[in-house]
Amino acid sequence: MVLRLAVGLVLLRAATAKVAGLAEFRQTVSALGVPWRIARFAAGLFVVAEGGIALWVLSGWAAEVAAIGCLLLVAGLVLVSGYALATGRNVSCSCFGASDRPLGGQTLLLSGPLLAAQAAYLSIGLTAARFPAASSTELPIALALAVLLIAYAAGLSAGPVFIRIVRHRRRLDAAMEAEASAAGSAP
Repeated sequence: MVLRLAVGLVLLRAATAKVAGLAEFRQTVSALGVPWRIARFAAGLFVVAEGGIALWVLSGWAAEVAAIGCLLLVAGLVLVSGYALATGRNVSCSCFGASDRPLGGQTLLLSGPLLAAQAAYLSIGLTAARFPAASSTELPIALALAVLLIAYAAGLSAGPVFIRIVRHRRRLDAAMEAEASAAGSAP
């Protein structure tokens, strides 16, 4: 099924990015108030769980249980993001590797579609009383959906940076115009 493959690919991308930036992810877990010794272990355990669930979801084996595990994982991410937002903790998001983006509101915006996709997959599968395997025609659609979800995440990460760059550029342009205007009016 397309939703299963898309969610599995997104989780696999997130897990591999966390492996690449494991030190930063450990810092994120610690910044949430988890003692450093536990944070080191918990971060590694989470990466293994996320990667394992991603592979499990992609495999289609015991799909009902995998879908529930995935839903619980994503719901946990939503809860952690909400906690960071509610407590005002300044924690960098490491959802897709090291990032300057704070964990909180933007992470909730990202997790929402992922949670909705997983809930839809779970409800469709339970309603149909079976979780169908993906056909060869569904794979390209699933890949496209996964790419869109990852691009959505990247857009949320890059959006504030892009806005700061544009604002800075406008200030520079205004300063240059003022300087040119002052130089043109000088005797």
